[in-house]
Amino acid sequence: ELQEYVNEKAQWPHVVFGQDEYRRTFGGAEGISTSCGSWIFSPSSCSIVKDYCTRFSYTCMSCNRISGCGYCHTSVQPGTYPSQNLCVAGTHSGEILFDASTPSCSRSNPSGTSPQWFYGDWPLYHATGLWDAGCTEECAPWEIFKENRGEMRLGSSQRLVSYGKGQSCSWMIWPASLNSNFSLHVALEFLDLADDADTLTATPISWSLAETLRARAEAPNP
Repeated sequence: ELQEYVNEKAQWPHVVFGQDEYRRTFGGAEGISTSCGSWIFSPSSCSIVKDYCTRFSYTCMSCNRISGCGYCHTSVQPGTYPSQNLCVAGTHSGEILFDASTPSCSRSNPSGTSPQWFYGDWPLYHATGLWDAGCTEECAPWEIFKENRGEMRLGSSQRLVSYGKGQSCSWMIWPASLNSNFSLHVALEFLDLADDADTLTATPISWSLAETLRARAEAPNP
């Protein structure tokens, strides 16, 4: 069926879609009936698809307005993948991988974890003319920051990534060298409000409560 589909086209497509993935990505009924979301049919298309989106990589908004491109947004914590925000070829479900050893940037990643995959809502645009770039970062309900110094950030005004208004996000600052004599300096800053009612608060808690909350947060999910 794949070969028949390709032969029906005036020219070979670089990416072939399954019907479900095409509907989620662009809207409409294209592609072939298969459980595979998408794949590259011709080896000569690999470099074309891989490099296509790189010139749109500065912001999420500029990236996602290009059909077939999505934004892989990482947290600012050191050691996370990828090392920078990337505009890459992909579909609604996630980026198209060219190396099986590379971690995937996809919607299947747990909510609030890094990296997060942002892809424009093309079905909405084609149906109504309204555009949603999908550049909204979600937070985990509870997160522990273990570095001795650094930043925790939700959204990026530089990269035009907003945070979802109405989210309830909590971070516990628990440096690896923390002990009862540890001195901690915390600075809070709002660069851009998604909603005037949003608030950001720092709350000191007792040592025993901190131990309890940390153990609960680090416990494996049932």
